[in-house]
This record gives sequence, C-alpha cells and structure tokens, in this order.
Amino acid sequence: MVRRLKVAQKSRGIGKWNTLKVKCVGKYPHIITWLNDQKICEFDGASFKHPTYDSEKVWNALVRNGSIAVQGYGGGGWPKGTKVCWKIFLSANLEGKINF
Repeated sequence: MVRRLKVAQKSRGIGKWNTLKVKCVGKYPHIITWLNDQKICEFDGASFKHPTYDSEKVWNALVRNGSIAVQGYGGGGWPKGTKVCWKIFLSANLEGKINF
C-alpha cells in the first residue's frame, strides 16, 4: 500500500523551514512520513503489490544500520534556481534513544 497526500498544501512555502518526520518499522518496512505534523505518505512493504517488487530482494539489498539518505527533487513545479537544504538531523531507535 502506498498512500500520498498533496504535499504542496502542507509546505510552509519558499524561504521557510519545514519539519519532516519519518517512521520506519519492520523487516519489510512500514514507512510513514509527516511534513509539518501532517501525514503525507504511507508505505507498507509487507503488503505492497507490484509485478517488479520483491520484498526479499529489497531486504537483502538494504544496509541494516548506519545510513540515512535524503533527496530533493523539484519536478516541474519548483521555481528556477530552487535549492533544498537540511539542518538539525535527529534520529531515534524504537526504544527512544536519540542518535546524532
């Protein structure tokens, strides 16, 4: 299952900081993403169905710990020259320990 909401309606706009939270749980991850405390996407790797998706191949390809990746891409709706920046990364495991 993948469910997305309209992100543009949740964004604070150009020149302002947004808050992004991601929760990722399980071997075949259940991933929920919030933008400014509004849920914008949910993915369930255990129940997702697509002809080319193989949950075991994904599990075998993933690093078990130590990596966080971020990506910014504008698509056609972003103004020319737009830049994406990140600040203050915090992560926590399910037991609540904060990692920097």
